[in-house]
Amino acid sequence: MSKRTGEDCSVLIGLTNPFAFDLHTYAGYNIDILQDSFRMLEIVLARKGRANGLCPLYFNGAINKYLELPLPQDKTNLEVFYKQIEKINNKK
Repeated sequence: MSKRTGEDCSVLIGLTNPFAFDLHTYAGYNIDILQDSFRMLEIVLARKGRANGLCPLYFNGAINKYLELPLPQDKTNLEVFYKQIEKINNKK
């Protein structure tokens, strides 16, 4: 057993919330629109696989739901998603 978590695990996963750091964009995503509903999942360490993999996620904490977001290069689907998020945010 190690005091350093990275040395004692097979897979290390990180979850980032850029809204908490007052960022306007992050990895090609508009955080001003997504606000607290965006998370970036990263495979930080994977002993038997590929590390440094990223997965952008829509997060709704009220119902414990995560959805994978379209890649930032997929402008059409991402704009549709942004419009849906803006509708949700305007209802609040």
